[in-house]
Amino acid sequence: MKKEIIVTFVLALLLAFFSTGGDRLLSHFMLMWVCIAFIILFVIGVILFLKEKPRDERDEVHYMNADRKAYMFGSIFLAGIVVYQGMWGFMDPLFPVVLLIMILSRMLFLYSSRNNN
Repeated sequence: MKKEIIVTFVLALLLAFFSTGGDRLLSHFMLMWVCIAFIILFVIGVILFLKEKPRDERDEVHYMNADRKAYMFGSIFLAGIVVYQGMWGFMDPLFPVVLLIMILSRMLFLYSSRNNN
């Protein structure tokens, strides 16, 4: 659990750096290395989260609740970005595509798991 917290914290710092415009302060070469570090840390974070195994039924419920809340928060946040951009008349097509991928993948995985069990 400690590794996940450290990786998540470093990813949050890098994302805060990108979202505050810090990437404009770097040269193209340095920005490339920061992006590579971000990708590597993101992959490590995904691997660590996929390796998590619940110890008992209570842990399993906690993981499922955390996953469900993270999905809901992410979808609400992306939907808010889409609405905000729509109100101001500029729409970055990436946000609706990401939201669509999240919703469709959840539906497909839920359908697949219900049919396989």
